[in-house]
Amino acid sequence: MPSVLVIGYDPHKLPGIDGDALRAVLDKEPARFGEHGIDAAITLVVFDDTAEPAIVASLTERPWDVVVIGGGIRRTEALFPLFEQTVNLVHRHAPQAAIAFDTSGGDSVEAALRRLRDAMNPLPASPALPASPALPALPALSAAEIITDRLRLRKAHDSDSDRDGLIELQTDPRVRLYLGGPRPRSAVEQRLDAIGTANATSNPGTFVIADRMTDRLVGTLVLDRRSASLPGHVTAEGEELELTYLLRRSAWGAGLAFEAATAALRTAAAELPDQPVLVVTQTANERSLALAARLGFRRVSTFRAHDAEQALAVANLHTFKAS
Repeated sequence: MPSVLVIGYDPHKLPGIDGDALRAVLDKEPARFGEHGIDAAITLVVFDDTAEPAIVASLTERPWDVVVIGGGIRRTEALFPLFEQTVNLVHRHAPQAAIAFDTSGGDSVEAALRRLRDAMNPLPASPALPASPALPALPALSAAEIITDRLRLRKAHDSDSDRDGLIELQTDPRVRLYLGGPRPRSAVEQRLDAIGTANATSNPGTFVIADRMTDRLVGTLVLDRRSASLPGHVTAEGEELELTYLLRRSAWGAGLAFEAATAALRTAAAELPDQPVLVVTQTANERSLALAARLGFRRVSTFRAHDAEQALAVANLHTFKAS
């Protein structure tokens, strides 16, 4: 599924603008993206010290295919330094992403589609060789809930408990030791305010890991496609399934990551055709590599990304089928 990040200016901070009306338009954009089969997120900033950490946190959240920079940033003369800063941050933190520009806040979908069409339909190498048609979206795990002995893999709720748990996962220095470090709390809070806590896990294959008895959030798990624009693949086309997870420190050491991962992989194996599944982590993350090996993943290569050596491990999905 293509992914798009929209970076815009807080409409309530733009002079001479009906902030409520423009915000209402922006709030409709995620649904419009969804109608085109695009996974989208919106980050709204203001021109102060919070802008850069908020933009960086959003850019590094996942490998975006397109970043749309809003007209409020680009067309307001007083915000031109912010526009320059935003473009440079995209180049630095999301070099794989195409950059698009909208004009009104209500045409970010059209702006993103221009760049996505360019990516999927490149110019032919010669008049005799037309561009290949775009590939259909690869299937994803459709289950919305998975139950184990101790856990419930579910979608996030619009609750203070889930919100607090998601913020802790993104801001705890030890949890994010091998993931580029903790994100600024203000940026994480702003992101959840913009999308709503429940939408943090709206994508197929994305779950909150909750205690089955108390329903307390103990982590997150994602079984989704690894973007072909990123390094670390075992097929020429890329887009293999990739398993990632995070656990709160209070949940470490109890075998919960193994239990959650096993359940998700078994569910996917029962639903999807056999295919490679990837685990990518820093080679310094010995605990994660040990868990991958215990699950049945075999390490096949290393590569460098994000200023660190990364290990690539792979397993065949149907090896996780319940016997």
